[in-house]
Amino acid sequence: MITLESTSLRSAVGITTLLSMKDVGPVTVSKLLGRFDDFSALLSASAEDLKPLMNEKQRRRIQDEPASLQTAFDYALRQADKADEYDVRMMSIFDEDYPMRLRDDPNPPMILFVGGDLAEFEASVAFVGTRNPSDWGRAAATAMSGAMASAGWRVVSGLAHGIDAASHRACLEAGTPTAAVIACGIDMIDPDRDRDRFAFLERILDSGGLLVTEQLFGTPPSENTYIRRNRIITGLSQATFFVQGEMSSGSMHSVKYALQQGRQVYVPAISSAQAQDPLNHTASNLGRLSPQDLILLMDLQKGNLRAVLETMDAPTVASAVYGAKDYPRVLQELDDMLARQYEPQRLAASA
Repeated sequence: MITLESTSLRSAVGITTLLSMKDVGPVTVSKLLGRFDDFSALLSASAEDLKPLMNEKQRRRIQDEPASLQTAFDYALRQADKADEYDVRMMSIFDEDYPMRLRDDPNPPMILFVGGDLAEFEASVAFVGTRNPSDWGRAAATAMSGAMASAGWRVVSGLAHGIDAASHRACLEAGTPTAAVIACGIDMIDPDRDRDRFAFLERILDSGGLLVTEQLFGTPPSENTYIRRNRIITGLSQATFFVQGEMSSGSMHSVKYALQQGRQVYVPAISSAQAQDPLNHTASNLGRLSPQDLILLMDLQKGNLRAVLETMDAPTVASAVYGAKDYPRVLQELDDMLARQYEPQRLAASA
């Protein structure tokens, strides 16, 4: 029988327990994970030992309110039971097979729910863009994602309408697995309430694909969870393809995350005729403007994105892809990126 005291703080259940406590946030949880192995050690720690890790209100929540802590623990166990019921894995950032690239994010998810085999998605790229693309945007997403999939690259996207759906569908038609990252608990995609989306997700999983979310069961989607989902899409991927969308769109958050994660961004090359469509302005800007130009265009005063752009050693923010004739160049760059990622491991193994 699993007991609270014997539960590892670094396990998925342990982390969920702590995050479920009132007044205890991710920063405090991170500090505790670096100091204690299990709840027994945490509960027996002195107030003096805990002072550098949390404030007195948080300490009382954990150490002096056993009923509240037990309630949080029981809730975490129910989340684990739900994961078993839905045949997904409830994964901690400390688990060995937690995605390496995602772990390097400045703010990685501490918990993931994963359906499918993550190991099949080492060579993966993100496709992001508007939910309401033009015919040209949908065709561009289909062509580029289909080319990547046909070359063996897995596409990661957000299971939304528009660019996401076109990209997922192109992979399915190419016979290559695709990954859907969602912004809600898995049980929020209901076969009765959201029949088409549920059927599409089933098709993705039946084709060897992947389902990923950081949201606990019972969590509905919100503007915040959609934004936070984007860092998982880009974090799982070697590079990000921004196809179409406005500068203020949610998919632009994906570009920001990709840049902050040190990922290459690709955009379709925009012709003079296509440039008349406002939906193509962002991709055009990313593909032709220098990092400093983009800082001025977006009026970035401070923050992580400005800091990243200021240190970028590239003539343009994103690399423009000039149609099918340019795919070999892009695929070679992706292969090179993947090889560089695993070079340290090969060197360590041969030492």
